[in-house]
Amino acid sequence: MHSQGIYIKIKPYKRGTGQGGEPVGDTILFGKYELIRTLGRGRCSTVYLAKHLELDEYRQMRRGTLNFGIPFNLGAYLLPRILPYYCQIYPEITVHFKENNSTELDKLMLSGKLDFSIMHYETPDPAIQYEALADDPFYLVMPASFAQKYQFPDYRELSIYDLKSLSEEPFLMIASRQKLRQVIDAILSQLHIHPNVRFTTKNMETAKRLAAAGMGITFLPLSYLTLFSGIDNLACYPLDQNLQASWKLVIGYPKNRPLSRCSKEFIRILKEKMQTGQE
Repeated sequence: MHSQGIYIKIKPYKRGTGQGGEPVGDTILFGKYELIRTLGRGRCSTVYLAKHLELDEYRQMRRGTLNFGIPFNLGAYLLPRILPYYCQIYPEITVHFKENNSTELDKLMLSGKLDFSIMHYETPDPAIQYEALADDPFYLVMPASFAQKYQFPDYRELSIYDLKSLSEEPFLMIASRQKLRQVIDAILSQLHIHPNVRFTTKNMETAKRLAAAGMGITFLPLSYLTLFSGIDNLACYPLDQNLQASWKLVIGYPKNRPLSRCSKEFIRILKEKMQTGQE
């Protein structure tokens, strides 16, 4: 295995008769694998995998294929962080990823065309097992001119009272049925705000740039604030924690289908990167 190297150690087994006694044999350690080679009547007869990983898992890490799905914007955020590192460690693994919305990716995954998907958790599917990666808090994003009007302190968490004071301002909304919109609707519902919607868009970057142009207020997750552009002419504020205004970044895979070793290792590295904040 990559950094561990490959080593072989021979440990003789107790000699037996071959007929009811313990077989003659050696234990061969190969990386993380312990193989028992038994000898019958002077010839190598059978190879058994004794512990740790299955032999086919080792083969997967040598010549395996990884297929996973990820939404467009999330892919732009995460894949440059993880793929160069993964491919450097496992250069012989073939990696394929499919970009689409979460609904379509769930269909592909459950039909066996994807090993797993990386997604934002919203409405759980009973056929999918989820593993949490991180929380992604939402921010209020407004034109810098609006910030001057309301005099909110820079980078301060906005209280529910602060947010309610914005109820008459124009809002820039993400299109319905998108997970981003579901979170925004939940925030506004808790605030009892019926937004004055100026524009609706399917693209969060469009909403952000319209806000920078002074056209209204929107809500965006922290991971997307600087994904495609900076925050010039914008004021961005974290929200009152009582609103629980965040979504969870998760890995999803079918409950009835075990993950390959390639997938497990990718997920392990992704979790490690997310926890340490490394890029």
